[in-house]
Formats: sequence, structure tokens, C-alpha cells
Amino acid sequence: GTDNNSIGGDLTEQAMADWQTEFAPLRVAANPEPKRLNIIYFFIDTLRADHLGAYGYARTVSPNIDRLAAGASVFENAYSPSPYTYESVPKFMQSAYWDGHFETWTEAMAANGYHTILFPRRVTMLLRHVKGMQQVVDASRKGLRQTIDAALDELPKLPSDKPFCAYIYASDPHRPYRPHEGIHYGSSIIDQYDGEITYLDNHLGRLFDWLEQGGHIKDTMVVFMSD
Repeated sequence: GTDNNSIGGDLTEQAMADWQTEFAPLRVAANPEPKRLNIIYFFIDTLRADHLGAYGYARTVSPNIDRLAAGASVFENAYSPSPYTYESVPKFMQSAYWDGHFETWTEAMAANGYHTILFPRRVTMLLRHVKGMQQVVDASRKGLRQTIDAALDELPKLPSDKPFCAYIYASDPHRPYRPHEGIHYGSSIIDQYDGEITYLDNHLGRLFDWLEQGGHIKDTMVVFMSD
């Protein structure tokens, strides 16, 4: 009776059955022998598209993300299934508008020969919904800087005989907003929020530099998602 998924109310049994029928053909790979790319999946909490230069924001707060987006596929119409993280995460993992208890995409990666590695912050929530992870890096729990440090330390150590799938969760730019050295746009709530985005972007840029310098940008798919 509560419209948690923002689509107008609960789905009927027939609507769910119709959806399953429409979805079935998508489970067949168009190319059964594609190149197996590494995957780095970023779930960034509360990052608004309209505060990124890639989507036309006038203030330059995200130069590293914008640079990556300039050579990437950018989705102009992307919708979160819920404005609440605990509602949206299971749906992101299952590609569904509801928690249908389907296999998650990370479980599918692990079952198909990927080394799956999680860099968590909200540990309990992520371990509940991000399933099939063969490695969980504890050092990334402390903060964004430590998360990227852990990724830069662990990713080069992964075995080269199989692709990896890394799930990186970043709680910035979620409140509470904190001052960061060298970043100051003003004192308004929007200024503080933009400062958090720039702090995030600075640290993501460190990981992008590693991808580019090591040639991994050519064999790694980088994906961004936000609620």
C-alpha cells in the first residue's frame, strides 16, 4: 500500500508475469564469446546528475568524472528505483523495480569466472545485498581516501589469468558535509554539497590515473550508479 518504488503503487501478479516474459530474451547473450572486460562498479550515494559537468553543470566540480564521461556512454535518462538507499540497492543488484529475490549481477559475475571484490563502507547493508563477493577489503571502511588507497593496493595484486569485478561504495557526497582542505566554494548548502563532490572527484581521479597509466582503461569497464 506504500509507493516505495515511485511507480504509482504495487504491481499486480499479471504485471509481474508480463515483465518476466518481456525480460526473458535479454538473458541470452547477443555475442556468446565477447571480450571479457574487467569491471569497476561505483555506487556513489546521493550524487545528483545535474551537479556534474557531464550533464551541463556550470560549476567545475567534477573534472575527473567529466573527463571519463567524455569518452564514455552517458545515460541521459537514468532513474533510481527509490530515493532511499536501503530500497534502491537491492533493485540495482537485481535489475528489478522490486526485491524479487533474483540472482544478483555480482553473483552472475562470480559464477562466470570473475574475481569479485568488494570495497565497503556500509558493511551490513552491502553484504546483505551485494552477493557473490569472493573478497571483502576491510581497510576501505574508514573513509573515501582509505577506500581508494585500498583499491590501488589490492587491484594490482589480483590474478592476471581471470578478469575482476570490483564493487566500490562511496558515501560521499552524503550528509553530513565536511570541510576539505583546498576545497571551498562558499557557505551555502549547495556550496558545501559541491565541495563534497569535488572531494569525491579528486580521489576517483587517483584511480582513473592508475587505470590510464597501466593501460587498464582499455580492458576495464567503469560504471557509475547513484540513488
